[in-house]
Amino acid sequence: MKIVWSRRASKDAENIIDYISRDNQSEAFELIDEIEEKILKLKEFPELGRMVPEFGSKYIRELIIRNFYRVIYEIETDEFVIVTLRQTRMDTL
Repeated sequence: MKIVWSRRASKDAENIIDYISRDNQSEAFELIDEIEEKILKLKEFPELGRMVPEFGSKYIRELIIRNFYRVIYEIETDEFVIVTLRQTRMDTL
């Protein structure tokens, strides 16, 4: 299965890098590397993440990174779609 980033998720990652880079550029890139490593594990463990409580679908799941970021992804027939990256303090998708 392949991993596809939605336009929104790509923009979310870019915004995270920009925001964190204001204080610590190396930390921003370390975080993105950590997120990407965890996402790559989905190829081996598709249900690694938990079901997203807001949706209640076994096909929409999330990975929690550093207890502060949510990587929300959808399991499709032949790919994983990274839908969005959110801070856990954000209320809406």
